[in-house]
Amino acid sequence: MAIYEQQREAIEAITVGNSHSRGIHFSSLGLKGYHFFDSGGDIETACFKARYITKETPKLKYVFLTISPVMLFHSKRYSVDNYHAWLSRAFKNMPICRELFLSNFEASINAIADRIISFEALQKIVENAISSLRPSKEYSYLASTTQINKFNPVIIEDGIIKGYYKKLIKPLYIQKHADRSLSHHMRVIHEVLKKKPEIVKLNMSEIVELAGMLFEQKCKLILVTTPLTREYYESDQIQSLIPQYSFCLKKLSKHPNIEIYDFHDYFYNSMDRGINNFFYDDDHLALPGAQKFSKALGEMMNIL
Repeated sequence: MAIYEQQREAIEAITVGNSHSRGIHFSSLGLKGYHFFDSGGDIETACFKARYITKETPKLKYVFLTISPVMLFHSKRYSVDNYHAWLSRAFKNMPICRELFLSNFEASINAIADRIISFEALQKIVENAISSLRPSKEYSYLASTTQINKFNPVIIEDGIIKGYYKKLIKPLYIQKHADRSLSHHMRVIHEVLKKKPEIVKLNMSEIVELAGMLFEQKCKLILVTTPLTREYYESDQIQSLIPQYSFCLKKLSKHPNIEIYDFHDYFYNSMDRGINNFFYDDDHLALPGAQKFSKALGEMMNIL
């Protein structure tokens, strides 16, 4: 957030949504941008964050929301045990403002407290205090190991802690990763639908409301489906969601302040040759894939 504060006057684009946002590489896209997505994020949180971040970012032109069939059916509110804890983590990477306090005071306080001293740092202080009181072999060893990484620098790229994914998955293992991802994603969807059958309608409303607010600020909402592997996207599980997903995207595309770009099959032909130069796993791009995809997206948007 300190880096964002230094750069916010020049930022033209942000991402919100889930970890698929790692596929958007701003310099390849031709924009000065910053990431505010959350791993495992949902549409409600993404739209909430975007509404307040835009007010703190004066030159913003684009808000990128990563969208997928799973994302449309997803909700943290109805799939996690401690929703306030989730919001506290999500609020860590957004500007603290009056509206944020009014919307959720508890989560805001937790997010601010973590910026002052993280839970991990607090844990180390406690562990070191215990070791000084009880200098046994067990605690002495604990004290020495918890301090090893104390001064290691943290890499931050465009707001991504630890940066873009640098490793590539071997094609042989893509199906295995896809099966695991799909099992988890569908389990969450079933849980959400059981508690909130109308979740798709609610998520659609969130997107439309955000698009309208951004229109007043002369900022465009961009819905992007980042490239995915064939093993993931063409699975029976994802295909069962496609009819409703396609209907919703068609409806959203009629909004004057929403642009939709579907690149889910962008790397299919290259991957069909049994070579992977783009993916970190079955549904996330590594840096080379993010760079190539983002360049194509920039050209399609007439930015480059």
